[in-house]
Amino acid sequence: MQRHKKSTFLLVGMLLAAMLSVSYVAFAADKPEGEGEPVPPQYAYISNRSVYFYDVDESYPWAVQAVDYLAAADVVRGTDNYLFEPDAPISRADFVLMLYRAYDMSEYRTGQNFPDVPAGAYYADAVLAAKNLGIASGDGGKFLPDAPITREDAMVLLARTVSRAGMTLAPGSLGGFTDAARVSGYAQEAAGALVRAGVVSGDEDGLRPAGNVSRAEMAVMLYRVRMLQQTDDGVHYKAHPERINLCIGDQVYSGVTITNYDGAKDYEGLVAYTSFRRSGSGHEVELDSAAPVESQVRYENGTLFVDGVQVPVAETCVAIQTQPYSILEGLRSTGQQYRAAAVSYNADGEADIIYYMV
Repeated sequence: MQRHKKSTFLLVGMLLAAMLSVSYVAFAADKPEGEGEPVPPQYAYISNRSVYFYDVDESYPWAVQAVDYLAAADVVRGTDNYLFEPDAPISRADFVLMLYRAYDMSEYRTGQNFPDVPAGAYYADAVLAAKNLGIASGDGGKFLPDAPITREDAMVLLARTVSRAGMTLAPGSLGGFTDAARVSGYAQEAAGALVRAGVVSGDEDGLRPAGNVSRAEMAVMLYRVRMLQQTDDGVHYKAHPERINLCIGDQVYSGVTITNYDGAKDYEGLVAYTSFRRSGSGHEVELDSAAPVESQVRYENGTLFVDGVQVPVAETCVAIQTQPYSILEGLRSTGQQYRAAAVSYNADGEADIIYYMV
């Protein structure tokens, strides 16, 4: 047995330095895929929490897809130790930096910046590009980079970015919000258009235009802007519940399309799949059913027994703990904690992934 990665939540240390597009990208190196059907049984894990950040967990179901989509494209990054700090307010500079990365504004980063933006700041190019494009106009000649961005200012920047990207937002109404009158005059048009397009929906407290934008809220708004589609009725956000993050052993694939998606089903946990293939710039999977983690596994002195039958082990075999999804250092011996498992086999009939239920 090879020694594998230290037990940890499945977070790979470096994000892809890839351009963001409507198509999702694979986060890790591809697992070899044959031309035919995979040798059964084959299993994958669908997480209901971020596969990049510890703190974007089950309590953020509304933000997980957005955060991971943007993380896979290197648009958003964690703060430290794989933390995203989803509830922390985002600064004006960091908000513009997200827009800069998402829309590749690098060719517009020349000229004179705002006087309060230091030339060597990590966000300087992003702010300068946004200034040149007319996205960021500042406040009284200054940008105020360290100030938390308000919801109404975020909406203005987003609407301007969409316009510069060549999409036309239709005017919308704020009549359905009890605090509509609190939206500043300069932000009324942008707010109405984004509400109409489905990018902004408010909450039980209304639009809260003067409130700060959290990092998770920022990710959701930017994700929805990236998912805008032109329809006969104008530009609208299109959700993609059929796209998921799929964990196969120690590989993570972002935005995999479920080809047999059923809106009445909940897709979560360990599942069997009948095919997994590359499609364009992304991947497609055909799912079978939820997989019971009930095989009895015994591993002793380099020998693996599954339900009492000795099976060969691939040199690259990966051991996974399913809850939370973690890579173990190697196969586990007989014991109460790592006894029940589900085993995937490669084309040679060797066990190549073992999913332990703890």
